[in-house]
Amino acid sequence: MSEISKQEEFIKHLSYKVEEELRDMIMKGPHPSLTTLVAFCQVCLNFRDRRDCALVDLPGGETIVCKLCREKRGLKESQSSEALEYQAMTLAILRIRGMR
Repeated sequence: MSEISKQEEFIKHLSYKVEEELRDMIMKGPHPSLTTLVAFCQVCLNFRDRRDCALVDLPGGETIVCKLCREKRGLKESQSSEALEYQAMTLAILRIRGMR
């Protein structure tokens, strides 16, 4: 199994756990901010679709950066556990909203 497919499988597994936690929180009370598909790009300072954003390693630490800014500046997605959790959270939100 290649490194990418292992990573994708890990993200998928983690997203199911995150989805369960989010659903539990939502059942206790409305939390629209937990399932928003909007993210704020720290480079261009615009709100973007969460699916187009990822955590990137920058000198000040990991930051959310949109796809357009990553492509313009040649930035790569971080491979940290926080970045994988961000991807898993996005998948969980999409499933909760019925978009995946």
